[in-house]
Amino acid sequence: MRNQVRFISTVFLVLSLVLPAALIVAPVTGADTTYITPDTTGLYGGLIYWIEVIALDDNHSRVFISTQSANSIFYADVDHTQDDPFANIKFQIVPDLDADAGFGTIQTFAVDEASGWLYFAWWPEGDSSLTDDDRDPGIYRVNIQEHSLTYVEFESEDEYGPGIGWVERLMIHDGHLLFIEQKWDEQTQTDTPYLRFATIDATTGALTENTESPISLGESEGGWMKAPVVHPVNDCLYILDCGEHWGDKDIDSVIYKTSDKYDSLSGSTTFSKIVPPKGSSQSPRQYEALGIGPDGVLFLADWQQTDNGHHESVVIFSDDDGATWTTGTRDEYCWAWQGPNFAFLDDGSGGYDIVCGTMVSDDSGATWGMLPRTGNVWPHPGSIAFDPNGDETFYVRTDCGI
Repeated sequence: MRNQVRFISTVFLVLSLVLPAALIVAPVTGADTTYITPDTTGLYGGLIYWIEVIALDDNHSRVFISTQSANSIFYADVDHTQDDPFANIKFQIVPDLDADAGFGTIQTFAVDEASGWLYFAWWPEGDSSLTDDDRDPGIYRVNIQEHSLTYVEFESEDEYGPGIGWVERLMIHDGHLLFIEQKWDEQTQTDTPYLRFATIDATTGALTENTESPISLGESEGGWMKAPVVHPVNDCLYILDCGEHWGDKDIDSVIYKTSDKYDSLSGSTTFSKIVPPKGSSQSPRQYEALGIGPDGVLFLADWQQTDNGHHESVVIFSDDDGATWTTGTRDEYCWAWQGPNFAFLDDGSGGYDIVCGTMVSDDSGATWGMLPRTGNVWPHPGSIAFDPNGDETFYVRTDCGI
């Protein structure tokens, strides 16, 4: 396992405390490891939840992050024409998502590259100063201009009134917004997931839902539904139902696959099921992330209980669309954990390296090591995002920031 990672760092100012944070710039391409002495900048924020990066042009990128703080989302622009693109990074608060907006923590979001608009799902939670009476739960969109925050209206398919059901995560691909809405039926005491799909105007960022959206995936046993993932080879959607093995629940995972491509969905679209390995009754597998490599290989990250009662992360992969699965092995020094998404990096020789949380593989998922640390900054399992203008740049959460 070769894990060469360069570290550049920023500084987070959290509740008037200065804490170090790290920006990881990583080619996983050599036997030797090179570290860069951390530089510093300033940001008022907290624990990082989600990271997205878009290209502004061929040389400039914009990084968005959501934090556990009163200020919900920040952004910074990276100029890749500079000798050191990260020397003078300055994060700013998205104006309509500052502390006065009251949203609190926004766990995940998605950004449309063409228009620059950011979409997120919001429901009142513990650190939000808002309630249902203050602001409608549901989907919002915003850009970096003040007074741009807009509530997105969706038609309701049931008798409970306007709005939508619970949304765990959104995904934007090539101007298409895709997400799973989960609605609870009080009569049947079941949870029904729906796939919603819409297009985003490349100029205005406005959303138009397809007239045949939403589509029911059928009755669910109450698993935890993730955002769809677009298969880079066949263009179909793959949707992970994580299942649930917490407490007394015993719901196994399943992957739903659409019969049509992401840009050809309709009311006649159907779903087939891919069932990954379940583990054992003593050690069930709780899958939490689905990724698809550039060559179409499916990857699933999960945790499972070990023989000594501890938990460890495991990554499995399939090169035959889920018919068979292979379990990757952890090298003897790997203390890493899976994260909520996968990222794939061209290795320059026709293959790719894989990162999930703090786990990294340079041999197509056969073996996994851990992202190295620098100084007192440790990568933490969280969202991973690659920079479209930086061939060797990706962003990862650390114990102190990004």
